[in-house]
Formats: sequence, structure tokens, C-alpha cells
Amino acid sequence: MLRMPYPNDRDRSRAYLSQSWERTWLCWAAAWALCLVGPNAFADPPPGTTLSNLGAWQSLPDIPVKLGLGGPVVGVSNGALVVAGGANFPEGPPWSEPPGKKRWHREIFALVDTNGGWRAAGQLPVNLAYAATVPWRDGFLIIGGEEDGTAVDTVYFCRFEREEYRCSVTHICNMPVAASYLSACRVAGGETIYVAAATRSGNFPCMDVKHFWRLEFDDPSEPTWTRLPPWPGAARHKAMLVALGNADGNPDVDRAVYLFGGERPCVDESGQPMLDRFEYLTDAYRYRESDEWSRMAELPVHDGGDGRYAGQRRPIAAAACVALDARRFAVFSGDTGRYVTQPLDDRPDFPTDILVYDRQLDQWQAAGRMPRGVVTTTAVWWQKKIVIPSGELRPAIRTPQVIAVMPDGGDTAQ
Repeated sequence: MLRMPYPNDRDRSRAYLSQSWERTWLCWAAAWALCLVGPNAFADPPPGTTLSNLGAWQSLPDIPVKLGLGGPVVGVSNGALVVAGGANFPEGPPWSEPPGKKRWHREIFALVDTNGGWRAAGQLPVNLAYAATVPWRDGFLIIGGEEDGTAVDTVYFCRFEREEYRCSVTHICNMPVAASYLSACRVAGGETIYVAAATRSGNFPCMDVKHFWRLEFDDPSEPTWTRLPPWPGAARHKAMLVALGNADGNPDVDRAVYLFGGERPCVDESGQPMLDRFEYLTDAYRYRESDEWSRMAELPVHDGGDGRYAGQRRPIAAAACVALDARRFAVFSGDTGRYVTQPLDDRPDFPTDILVYDRQLDQWQAAGRMPRGVVTTTAVWWQKKIVIPSGELRPAIRTPQVIAVMPDGGDTAQ
């Protein structure tokens, strides 16, 4: 079922957002000035402020796919870490002769004990990659994604059955619109799920239609999609979406959803990417359950060690992101888009830096580095660690490696 609290088409939504944006701009301008003084927002935190100590990174057993996977389905269920689907280039990368073709997969693997290794745990209903996953009940939801390169609108529930060592995958409902490279999060302490996606309309070359929904399960037999006013910025996919808030209902810590970064792609009449028109974004927004969006601190200035980008804000797309506690979330690596017009085989590895956002300060802080940068994968809490399985090291090159880190205090965000 789809509920539409704003039924009078997209023009009314745009008018609403325009008025809302003008109101919030004045309120937030002063806050930006305080939070982003000076050219380097990677500076040390103010006195009295602490960030989570991410500790030493460790390696977990590699997934049993030698080439690794881009866009795998990642989740946790009944004590098992689950990796499924994904895409890679088994015949060689696109720049090989002949060019390798991308392949999508459906196999499911589960890890229960790091000493025991990964084991096969069934299959997805279809070949699937670049979906959004959200913890839900004793498993996780798989929302949208690509089946063999085509966006899908399906929502599945995946649950690991320990006795059979298999994952059951059940179709729950369908999205209002098919979408891949989308983002989703669940509000702490409940079953409300928010989904952000974008699509192209008609023959328009660049992604231009924004979708923001709330998915609720008041009636288990008929999940409800509610269309909400989208964020004020550009349409985008590969954005990060994370929820912060307290599960115990503490009135001093309101629940909110944060959307930032992402990529706005463009294609020509034949459907080929126009890389010189791609936009990689640095803007960021906060959404409260009162249906109000407001601007938050933009992604910080960082040149990534390349002087050509000195003084420029660092875009982030397709990064792994996870809540640390009720007030902070961490962002790992991410595609900056700075080298997107270079030949595929000439692009550098994705960056290894980690950012932490503090909602109380409305500020981004540097939080060290990871062993290697990966994108198009998911960070999850498992066995009191933040775990990041597989992913892309650079375009068309994946890794089977699984890395993990334990912040101070363990899994406070679970």
C-alpha cells in the first residue's frame, strides 16, 4: 500500500520545499559559521570533546569468492554474518582484451564462528547487487537493487536458520518504484524504515527525480509505504542514509535521519555514461519525523593528498556508514569522483580515511584510517565489532577480504 500525504503532484512538493528551505536557511547559517570556521574541518575536536577510539583493525576470514564482490547484500541474523549476491568481473576487467563482462550473483554465505570460516547458506531468489539492507526483527530486509543490471522493486526478508545453516529469503512487498544504489535505515527502537532513492524521468539525461519513503509494518500482512517530502538538494544515488537517536525514548535525544553525499549520474541518448557531467556531492541534510528537512554541516575540506584539490570539500559516494551511538555515526572511505573521467585502469584506489559526524556539535571529525578503502559494501555491527565485508578497491577491482574494528564500548549502537 502507498500512502501519499502530498497528493497534488511534484509541483506542490517543490513549493513546500522551497518555503521550508528559506525558513531553515536563516536558522542554520549561523550554525555553519560556527562549525566550519577556517579551511580545515579535519582539525582536532574542541577541548572536552572526544571521539570513539576505533582501535586496531583486524582481518576476519575472506569470503569464499576469490575475486570479491561489489554491491553485496550484507546483514546479520541470529548470530551469523551474512554476505550474498553482489557483482564482479570473472572474465577479467573491462580494460582487458577482450573486455570482461560484469556478472551478478545470488549465492549466500554465512559466518557464525571466525574460527570455522564461511559456509554456503543457500541462494537469493535472483541475481542481485546494489540493494539497501536494514536490520529487522531477527534478520534483515533487502530493498531494491539490481538484477543482472536492471533495477528492481522487490523487498525481501532474510533470516539465518542456525539448525539448517541456511538463510530463508521471503518476499515481503514491493517498492513504489524500482531503484538501485539506494539507501535505507531503521529508526532505533522500532520498525520504522526510511528509504532514499533517485531515478531519471523521460529522456532527461541526468538523474532528476527524488524519492523518500517511510516503510511501516503496523499491519504485518500489508506493509505501508508513505511518500514523504524529499531532501532539498539534488537527486542522487549512492548517498549515505543513517538514523541516530535513543531507543529508550529519551526526550533530550530526538530521533533523526541523516542523508549526505552521493552521485548524480548522466547518460547520453544511447544510455552511455557522460562522465564529464557526473556530480559528486558534499551537501548534507537532517530529517526529523515531523516531516522537516534542515541543512547540516557540509562534508569537510580534504584534498586526499592531491594538491589539485587543495581547499575543496571532499565528496563521498557509496561509502559504508554506521551509527556509533545515539549522537554519532562513522563513514568509511567513499568514492570522491575526482578521477571519474580518467581511464578505468588508471584510477587510484579509493581513499582510506574515516570520518565521524557528531550531531551535538554538527561537526565532522577525522577518525584515523582503515587498512584499505572500499566502496559499495555495508558496515554492520557483529560480535561487538564494526565489520566491513568485501567491496570495491577501485573501479572493477573487488576484494574478498573482510575487515573489522572494535570501538571503545563495543556495540553501543546495536
